[in-house]
Amino acid sequence: MGQERDSGERLRSERQSQERASASGESVSLRRERQSQERASVSGESVSLRRERQSQERASASGESLSLRRERQSQERASVSGESLSLRREPQSQERASASGESLSLRREPQSQERASVSGESLSLRSERQSQERASVSGASLSLRRESQSQERASVSGESLSLRRERQPQERASVSGESVSLRSEPQSQERVSVSGESVSLRRESQPQERASVSGASLSLRRESQSQERASVSGESLCLRRESQSQERASASGASVSLRRERQSQERASVSGESLSLRREPQSQERASVSGESVSLRSEPQSQERVSVSGESLSLRRESQSQERVSVSGESLSLRREPQSQERASVSGESLSLRREPQSQERASVSGESVSLRREPQSQERAPVSGESVSL
Repeated sequence: MGQERDSGERLRSERQSQERASASGESVSLRRERQSQERASVSGESVSLRRERQSQERASASGESLSLRRERQSQERASVSGESLSLRREPQSQERASASGESLSLRREPQSQERASVSGESLSLRSERQSQERASVSGASLSLRRESQSQERASVSGESLSLRRERQPQERASVSGESVSLRSEPQSQERVSVSGESVSLRRESQPQERASVSGASLSLRRESQSQERASVSGESLCLRRESQSQERASASGASVSLRRERQSQERASVSGESLSLRREPQSQERASVSGESVSLRSEPQSQERVSVSGESLSLRRESQSQERVSVSGESLSLRREPQSQERASVSGESLSLRREPQSQERASVSGESVSLRREPQSQERAPVSGESVSL
């Protein structure tokens, strides 16, 4: 007990669930495996929250087979020492979708780090992203690799704002038979205007890239529109980012269409010694293959708020996600709607962790119908006041 009181309280949750549903005739197999660990420790006045998730989702139907594999590993750490806040997030996700006949393979591996620190009245926001996207089609194969490394720094000292952005993109596209190498150097326009104490930065880039090969033709078109605005008024900083990108890649024979639409807003404000960070991403991803069609639509909506006032830390996360997967012929519909809230607050030496997940899962097959509905509602509360623990 003495060691637990010195190092703080630790909460560890490990879940492993498997779900299988099968029907005679058109068979449906749904397997879900989750492993989650959550640890929260208190030492003095610091809070460290680490969350590690590994989820696998597989859904297959006889006839046209569909395999969807999703693996996420995320770590979130938030610590408070004195009056400084450090938030580090490292998600690693892989998404694969394949259909028999003309096969489609989509692999996405983003690695992002976001750091926000407050010391006195200065704000530093650094974002580092590395993403790889690969799409291949049997017959004439298409390989698209995108590697972007961006750094964004925004600092406030007194009433001055400094925003620095450095990007290095590399794009390569190859076709079996005759090889094609495409290297893109985009042309961007950046405007910075100062009026009184406000700063507005707007960037609009519209690149078009086309590469064609005799025999098997390849057409790659990319249209991105991004706007970034950063304003300073007194001692507050507001950063808003809105990006809409469309990527289309088609090959003669079996065509692949990949459409990606993201709208993200990031706001970080500093008032006195408090920091508030709010992020609202909305993303849609669609992938279709001629012949047997595959539609993958992901709509996550997440809000993350981190505020520091004196020595208190409040972390609130609200995620709402919908995932739908349908296959022509024997249709499969998988709908997932989790709603989770996580709150961690520190005031003095008390820790309150509250988790309320609500999930619904439905799987239906035309012909012989299968309905799988799961509604778990769990609440976990662990308050710490002085040295007492109640779970």
